[in-house]
Amino acid sequence: MKLMTERAAGIKTLSSPCRIVLTDPKRGPTQLEGAIAARTTGFLRLRAWKFSQPVLDITLTPEGLWLYIAEDNDESRGPRSPFADLTAQRLRQGWSFATGSILLDGWTWSIPNSNRSVELERESDSGGLIRCEVDRPSLTLRRCTMTEPSDAAPWTLTLDRYRTFDELLVPTYLVLGSVHGTITVILDDPSLNDEIPPSAFDPPRRAIKQP
Repeated sequence: MKLMTERAAGIKTLSSPCRIVLTDPKRGPTQLEGAIAARTTGFLRLRAWKFSQPVLDITLTPEGLWLYIAEDNDESRGPRSPFADLTAQRLRQGWSFATGSILLDGWTWSIPNSNRSVELERESDSGGLIRCEVDRPSLTLRRCTMTEPSDAAPWTLTLDRYRTFDELLVPTYLVLGSVHGTITVILDDPSLNDEIPPSAFDPPRRAIKQP
């Protein structure tokens, strides 16, 4: 845990062009071109375009979560869309898992019979449960399951395709999912620890603040 925390602390910012795949259980996948900018201290901006037109903007800061979906992309607004119950708390927990900062909190842990993974568990700030899986040989975070007291089904975040950039290990394939669908982000050319101006995390005026 100490080694993983120290390794995660080496990444302060991340930016990258990316591909975004939105998967609805009924309508199937929609692929978009996108870009991500992030600080590991709780700032995340994810934007997507279709035919060069902005169709999606997700902005997370310590003040909250803002979501913009283009009017001509109404299928992403419905009660069964991947965004149906995305909240600031859920995305914040998921992002803290992706960056490794979640490891700073206290955990109980166990080693399953396979001996290739370590399972971590703790209560969330809202009284729910967070379970994480660590790949033991590589000491990399792989899967996090987040359940809130009122949720019928959990949210999950899966990390895969780890690559080394400037001696830092980064997952380049992230999947955030629930029963309503999945949001997959595939990083194409990550840059680490570059300066990102504060204005990069200003949500667009058309974005709506989420619960």
